[in-house]
Amino acid sequence: MPRPTREDGRPRSLNGHNLFRGLHCRHYSLHGAEFDKRLYFNVIRSELLIQDIAALANADQRSIALAYLSFERLFLDSDADLIDVGIRGGTRLYRLRCE
Repeated sequence: MPRPTREDGRPRSLNGHNLFRGLHCRHYSLHGAEFDKRLYFNVIRSELLIQDIAALANADQRSIALAYLSFERLFLDSDADLIDVGIRGGTRLYRLRCE
């Protein structure tokens, strides 16, 4: 595996989802699962719809994409029904339809 370096040749400190992004070989990986460039950026930007995630053939990619999916994105993409509001008003319980 190539060593991560900055463009000026100095070693670079990398962590999280930008670890493999900094490599010159352009290897896109999250939590050990490989992604193509387009899918990688869609996942880390939380741009995929729940239907797009469900359609992924690779189970590891689906699991990781779900972890990056924000609740707001999930809620907006679905026909969620508000079931209950907590006593203090801060929590809300929704029912999501799975088709």
